[in-house]
Amino acid sequence: FLHVQPLAPWGLALASHRQAWDNQVCVVRCPGGEASEEDDSRKSCILQIEDDRCVASVPMAGEDDDSNYVVGMSLDLTGCGGPMMHPADRSRPRLPQGPLVLVATADAKLAVMRLGNLDEAAAEAFAATCIAPATADVPAAAAALAVAVA
Repeated sequence: FLHVQPLAPWGLALASHRQAWDNQVCVVRCPGGEASEEDDSRKSCILQIEDDRCVASVPMAGEDDDSNYVVGMSLDLTGCGGPMMHPADRSRPRLPQGPLVLVATADAKLAVMRLGNLDEAAAEAFAATCIAPATADVPAAAAALAVAVA
């Protein structure tokens, strides 16, 4: 039960496996071009994120964490989240618009996270070419239902 959401413009993919017990959502660098022995920057690998503020964390609530796992994952490219604060330093300018990550778990919960790129050039190029604004407003009935549920 592997879930993968590619993010080709950044050369990354988000991945989650049913048996993951830690880091339920991983960032995987996808291979780009020919990798060589001297330059491993193009080889695919799971990226290690050392700053806990930048790790995608999915709450796995419940008495038995083994019975809770990621059942689905998607990316929202409508830009509805707006620019995100810099996760490591909130005094820095906001990051260019990135996608929203939606992660569904077996306990019927939906986690929504922002995904940002600290490489400003790549982030700006993505925001300019990949973020597509919503084509229509949310119908009033659906908006009322969303407010009632919240």
